[in-house]
Amino acid sequence: MSFSGKTLKNFALILITESIGLFSNFAIIYILSQLYSPSNLSSYTFSFTFISFFAIFANFGLGATLIRYLSAQKDKQKGNTQKLITEGFKLIFIFSAITSFFLYIISIFINQIYSIPDLGIILSFASIYLFFSNIILYFENTFLGVWLYKYYALSKIVFNSLKLAIILLNFVLNLSIPIIMALYALISLIHFLFVLIIQVRLRFINRVFSFDSKVTKKILKFSVFIFLPEILLFIITNFNQFILAFFISPYDFAVYSITLLVIQTVSVPIIIFSKLIFPYVSYYLPREKENGEEVRNIFNLTFYYGLLIMIPLTIFFFIFSDHIIVNIFGFDYFNASFYLKIYIFYLNFKMIDLVGGHFLWAANKPKLVFKLYAITAVFTITLTITLIPFLFTYGAILAVIIPHIAYILITLIIVKKMNKIQFYFNIKISLVKFLLSSIVSGIIAQFLIIFLKMNYYNIFNLIFLSVLYFGFTALFLFITKAIQFNQIKELVKIIRDSLKGSNFFF
Repeated sequence: MSFSGKTLKNFALILITESIGLFSNFAIIYILSQLYSPSNLSSYTFSFTFISFFAIFANFGLGATLIRYLSAQKDKQKGNTQKLITEGFKLIFIFSAITSFFLYIISIFINQIYSIPDLGIILSFASIYLFFSNIILYFENTFLGVWLYKYYALSKIVFNSLKLAIILLNFVLNLSIPIIMALYALISLIHFLFVLIIQVRLRFINRVFSFDSKVTKKILKFSVFIFLPEILLFIITNFNQFILAFFISPYDFAVYSITLLVIQTVSVPIIIFSKLIFPYVSYYLPREKENGEEVRNIFNLTFYYGLLIMIPLTIFFFIFSDHIIVNIFGFDYFNASFYLKIYIFYLNFKMIDLVGGHFLWAANKPKLVFKLYAITAVFTITLTITLIPFLFTYGAILAVIIPHIAYILITLIIVKKMNKIQFYFNIKISLVKFLLSSIVSGIIAQFLIIFLKMNYYNIFNLIFLSVLYFGFTALFLFITKAIQFNQIKELVKIIRDSLKGSNFFF
């Protein structure tokens, strides 16, 4: 198989794997929302907020560090690969053990802080789950680092499928949330043994009881630069949940969690864009003097087509958010539609971030990104503490989106100035075309549903409504010439070049 053929195959594997992960996570929350009360659902979702936070400390940037070093020295001496993976394994084991133990200690006192049901016992099982799942993640990163994508895909798909299988057991057995987390811990242990056997059979781990200080220092030195931005990014995006849980009921927290799940799901185009475009940007930005035109092209096309995709999605969810929430999750979570109407506009800025912060990472400007993250994190904490006691969930949403939008706009300005980029299109006219096409289509779809006297809160009618809306939007975009065939051809060319010229899809 040719190099480009292998690359395309690997990309397809990653895309399928991440899609299955996203689907299984959505399916888990959906099933739990149907089988359990919102209060019990809040126990599950909030426990994973804790897991996500402590996982940053448990991983300490070691996974990304291994990917970087293993990929850089691929096809060199196998002994170097073994040293890196072995020393990294010792470090990840120690960090995971310390962090998991600390989470367990916190679980003893957590019920005295929050009123969420069974949170303490859930976190005690979560500490075991965190220990093994974090090491599993490390092993998966080693597979990526040595380009064994099939093992990465197998591990991810098996782990996500096992978690979904446990949730499906609830249709037969009446499992409590603590029992579900205990079963998660059990399958994480089994899965850990599974990937450990693969690592041993591939002879990636050797001399576990020896110590190579030189390699260890090398790993830790780089991992710090991964760890610090991850902490700041968590503060920017998720810190508000720890404060919010003090001021709202478990029911309201569950509703907010549903909102975040929908936002995460609708972010799929952003994830796909980043995986396709980032390798292309990483290749051309360091050679900007020779390839300035390519940099400007990718900037403009990403900005233009990113908003072309996200603005219609945003308007659709803004107009029909109540129908979407009720049809999928039921009337118990109806209030999530109000939060969704505010949060959904944030996705357009997240798409813009692909030509802002992502460009800075690709240009090897981690120190600049870290400084901007630090400022944004301070801004986020200030707004979180100020707004949540008065505006509750709305305050939590604003505390996230306002600082991050400011960060994205600043990085956009820096990238444009740094690379002397000008827009190839009239941005104001294009935005008007996108918005008008979407809004008019929404009005027509609403009118037809009313004229046909169709029940809004019916899943099949919602699907019909979606087809109407996006069909009319596409029609109006072509009529206003917001979409042109020559631009689509150029976008396809960039994607094809990205696939041919890059080895990384994460």
